[in-house]
Amino acid sequence: MISQADPIDRLNVLSIYMNRWIDEWPKPKYRFNEFFKNKYPQFIPGTVENARMIATHCFYCNSMLVKNNGQGNHPNRASIDHYLPQSKGKTERYVICCAQCNTNKGNVSPSVLVSRITQAHLKGNAMWGFHGKKLKFIADQIQKITNDMLYNMGPRIYYFKR
Repeated sequence: MISQADPIDRLNVLSIYMNRWIDEWPKPKYRFNEFFKNKYPQFIPGTVENARMIATHCFYCNSMLVKNNGQGNHPNRASIDHYLPQSKGKTERYVICCAQCNTNKGNVSPSVLVSRITQAHLKGNAMWGFHGKKLKFIADQIQKITNDMLYNMGPRIYYFKR
């Protein structure tokens, strides 16, 4: 029976069928891989969307993420942060964080942000609703990515999965 077939075999059969079915359209002609990548990127390992789906905690503040597929307006929903703001140029590093941290970070460059957080921590002030060791943790997380970029190391997508 087809329901008991190996999932890889089922995917290959589906791929053959989809390539034939999609190629019969007048235009444009898509291949199954392109169609799947465009339509369902959250299921492809190594993509930012997949990391957002499997991440469990915010990379910056370490709060638990709410799983609602990025919809709604819960402050702890999973969000994709461009480490270097898009307004400052092209980025190749992404961070999966809560929407609140992403909003708080805004389009401030990481180096300026680290100095602001460090100053707030040293003065004993609150920033982003955090103070003390939590602020130091956030500054360390941002600095970690900056160091990775400086030495051309580290992953392309930063997230916590527990």
